[in-house]
Amino acid sequence: MNRARSGGSAPSTPLPLLTQPAEDRWTPHHLSVPVLSRITKVPVGTVMLDHARHYPLEEPGLRQMQDAIADFVTKCAA
Repeated sequence: MNRARSGGSAPSTPLPLLTQPAEDRWTPHHLSVPVLSRITKVPVGTVMLDHARHYPLEEPGLRQMQDAIADFVTKCAA
């Protein structure tokens, strides 16, 4: 997915965003850190989702994920 625009203001590479459920026991945050730490050319966003488990249906984690994704898309489209 390429985010380049004719104006040149948007990033030309995908920007990663991790929405990490804070209570995920299947794939805890510490398993993502080694992978994400290898990404050095672009900023990596991480949002911890409070009271959320592996599939974040719990509030407020679900709302936090929705808000984080909406903010992320808005920033990438600007």
